[in-house]
Amino acid sequence: MRENDETTAVQVVDGGVLAVMERAQIDMQIATARKYGRNEKANIERAIALATMDPEIAETCTYSLKRWDAKKQKDVFIKGESVRCAEIVATTWEHLRVGARIVDIAADHVEAYGMCHDLLNNFCFGVTVNRSIMTSPKTGDPRRFTQDMIMVTCAAACAIAKRNAILGVIPRALVKKVYDAAMANVIPGDKTKFYAKVNTVIEKLCKMGTTAEKILAYLDIETVEQIGPDLLEALIGIGTRIKDKEITIDVFDELDPFEVETGTITPADLKPAEDQTIRPGGLDPKDKPKLSRYEIAEELLADQTARAKEEAAHEAIDALGKQEAKTLGAIHEAVTTGPESAPTPPWTEKDVLLLSAEITELRVKKGVTGRVWMTQWKKMQTDMTPPELVAVYKWLRAMPDKEENTDGKA
Repeated sequence: MRENDETTAVQVVDGGVLAVMERAQIDMQIATARKYGRNEKANIERAIALATMDPEIAETCTYSLKRWDAKKQKDVFIKGESVRCAEIVATTWEHLRVGARIVDIAADHVEAYGMCHDLLNNFCFGVTVNRSIMTSPKTGDPRRFTQDMIMVTCAAACAIAKRNAILGVIPRALVKKVYDAAMANVIPGDKTKFYAKVNTVIEKLCKMGTTAEKILAYLDIETVEQIGPDLLEALIGIGTRIKDKEITIDVFDELDPFEVETGTITPADLKPAEDQTIRPGGLDPKDKPKLSRYEIAEELLADQTARAKEEAAHEAIDALGKQEAKTLGAIHEAVTTGPESAPTPPWTEKDVLLLSAEITELRVKKGVTGRVWMTQWKKMQTDMTPPELVAVYKWLRAMPDKEENTDGKA
């Protein structure tokens, strides 16, 4: 093709090939979900079986937060379903699309977005989660985390956002059945076994880097005998959060950096950490750290390198889009203008995906129902060979649009 022909091919693609492919994949997933349905009772029973497979798995199903209750004028523990519990329920619930990503890294916090899409009911739920990236004010002037700590915080924020999204789609009453079954498998009813379990949990926490005295002080009690089922569940939940890197073992010193509330620190409050470089321009002039000329040059070089990498990535994406558009244009030309007796081209997997995406878009545009499709072709689109897809494409192209095609016939 000539250069101007390639430009024309790019303009033909409405909304971009990647967007069309994504839409086709989602449509196909929804069709599959509605074909096979869902047995809610059996799915919850499977989730309970997984959550109670052994005590170690059951322990990961709970988390715990210590918060001040203004009405009771004391600290209380908020307990609930953990990230791992949500993952267990999501994998057995079937027909879900789940994801999470970081959408913002601000001066004092990171923001993550989680999404869960129930393909069977076509119900999507999204939620954002903020996590602090400042050290605790109890240790002195708040400082921004190091880069490694920020990455850990981002991962924790994404996990929490994913959990909240899942619990926003799957009915909470059903998830609670899984949670209650897991806790019944963790907390013994027998008094002797109960305190043996308490000692085991405390020993595990001590091996992480704390002491029994700090644990008791954190629980606001004096002896191990004062620990009841609620406090034991709280300790197990704290251990789960430490393992998932949502908090650190310093939580028992009440100095944990992850427990700092977001939104309370302004850029003017930031102080540079000893092992971290804060970029010039990120603070107010009076609070800017003094950097040597060498450090400033190093920062500028890092900026230039990052921008060069970003530009190279954009160029690669543009080139990929043009290549896909060119391939799609070639398919259009072969299908619409090629002779009927032309041999079948050497179809690649990408060619099949692109043509399938076009077919899915045409089916929606022409208003072809599943009944009409199966009557005409006797098989699902995913089971067709490339020559059959070409025949389907021609069939759809010859159809009037949906407004004119009220009876669904060619």
